[in-house]
Amino acid sequence: GTEDPFNPKVVRGGAGAHLSLPVLSASWEAISARVAGLQVWLAAAQGGRVYTAVDWRGPSALVVGSEAHGLSAEARQLAGGVVSIPMTRGIESLNVAVATAVLLFEVARQRRLLE
Repeated sequence: GTEDPFNPKVVRGGAGAHLSLPVLSASWEAISARVAGLQVWLAAAQGGRVYTAVDWRGPSALVVGSEAHGLSAEARQLAGGVVSIPMTRGIESLNVAVATAVLLFEVARQRRLLE
């Protein structure tokens, strides 16, 4: 219910990822069914576990929310846990795109260790 994933600015910002990753638009009910059996982590500006302390090697899902409004009630219902990126004192939070990149880099780093 937010931005169109095929908006030209979104596609440009995704740097071609739209061409190699599935893009799914679904109801929360469908999303809930799709992530059943996965460890589901919600990204939050504060609280929860530090992202590097999470074992990302197994099947998992990461939910990130709006910078302005945070995570919806539907997203929070999916949560198995909350993950955050520790910030230097005086820094409130990261832009959602930057935070997602940091989190997914850690997922990829841990999964490369399995190879």
